[in-house]
Amino acid sequence: MKNQIKIIVLAVIFLAFVLNGCFIIEEKFSYVTAMKSTNNGILIDDKSIAFKQPSIVEDCEYMYGFNAYPGPEGIIFFPLADPGEVNYLCLNLSNFISSSNTFGCDGIWYFTVENGILYCLDIFTCEMWLIGGGGVDILDIAYNPKNHKMYGSSEDNHLYKIDQFTGEQEQIGPFGGDVMSMVWMSFNGDGVLYGWDQLGNLYTIDTETGEATPYPIGFPIHYLTDGDFCRETNLLYITAYTTTGQLYVLDLDTGEYTLIGNIGYGIEVTCCMIPNNCTWIPLPPETPTISGPDTGVINQDYNFTVVSSDPNWDDIYYYIDWGDNSTSGWVGPYSNGEEVTINHTWSEKGLYEIKAKAKDIYGLTSEWSDIFLIDILGLAELKIDSIKGGLFRISTQINNIGGLEAIDVNWKITLDGGAFIGKETTGVTNIPAGGNVTINSNFIFGLGPTKLTITADIPESFVTESRGGFVILIYVHVKIGG
Repeated sequence: MKNQIKIIVLAVIFLAFVLNGCFIIEEKFSYVTAMKSTNNGILIDDKSIAFKQPSIVEDCEYMYGFNAYPGPEGIIFFPLADPGEVNYLCLNLSNFISSSNTFGCDGIWYFTVENGILYCLDIFTCEMWLIGGGGVDILDIAYNPKNHKMYGSSEDNHLYKIDQFTGEQEQIGPFGGDVMSMVWMSFNGDGVLYGWDQLGNLYTIDTETGEATPYPIGFPIHYLTDGDFCRETNLLYITAYTTTGQLYVLDLDTGEYTLIGNIGYGIEVTCCMIPNNCTWIPLPPETPTISGPDTGVINQDYNFTVVSSDPNWDDIYYYIDWGDNSTSGWVGPYSNGEEVTINHTWSEKGLYEIKAKAKDIYGLTSEWSDIFLIDILGLAELKIDSIKGGLFRISTQINNIGGLEAIDVNWKITLDGGAFIGKETTGVTNIPAGGNVTINSNFIFGLGPTKLTITADIPESFVTESRGGFVILIYVHVKIGG
């Protein structure tokens, strides 16, 4: 009877211990979430100082991963130079670790679970917390050290942008028909995204479109489990499980594979990541360039292209001073390096100085661009010049001093008095911008003083000129100046 009581007491104590442990884990998700998410957001968004991971994580010295087999399940790490030397870090995390993971510049290990919901792990304290978001299942995620953005590959073969502070997903585009589930992705030190699919085919991935381009290196290694880049050397370290767990290194430039050795006692490692030195020095965008037409006319839209690049790969806003006491205001944001088209209309003739500047999404502003000049001309504008008399007729010149061709100009020459024949002549002509035409009256015959009137008319311009004169049979004399 006493032995039975002892057993019951021990069982109760053990059960209480287990329940207490479960409570503590649940507490981490319930109460740490808001504070951790806020702290991470400040760390990345503020950018007031450069961030470097703790010194206990040497650049490219260790690989971290999850002991998927034979256990115990949990986080391990080992030197890249000697994968047999395995160390245990965080145990009993099997409910929270998946194959979709990446390491951020904030020193946090990000991973997704069912429906793409985003979680975090602090590998120095083994604390975990929920960020949220989700929507579609994510096969793997990758953190870009150049623009500090996170991307994910989905089961429906699309690339997604993932907000590291909210977990919200934004679909970018499909990988393409040849990809059979992009199960792994990682960025190299140049900010190029690589991935391999379920068949072991290697690709580079366009983060703007999602398009996956086959990379001309095959994987002779079967049963790939995971991998990550050492961004300092651009070498790709790969874990595999053939008959035992192994670590390989791949030089993408040469295509050379090297077996480094077995991982511990033959551990199958997933969720691999290499803590890379990740320093962010906040810099403003480069001075933008602006291009477009150098001439135009009033009241017409003209397109201008402005572009800049940001050293931190941040999205960019643009501000354009049009030189007529008006601006575009800040427009955007646009992707780093994206050529942006913005239009403008001028209402008055003149030579205008256009300039632009850029700022990133954190408010860091570039210098003004070089001045771009545009000469805005008027619409078609008529002017009558050089009224001349002579034998049988009079002639005059109609100039178009505007910026557009004058179409269907109606002109008329009339004589009031003195003429028996040729009192009125009419016609229609076109005059190119900056050009002129000479018009002539019909045959004139008469005798006596006369008043000559010339008119030219288009919807946007009307002009008339008059002169005094005298008709002497077949000769027309025109007074100079009146």
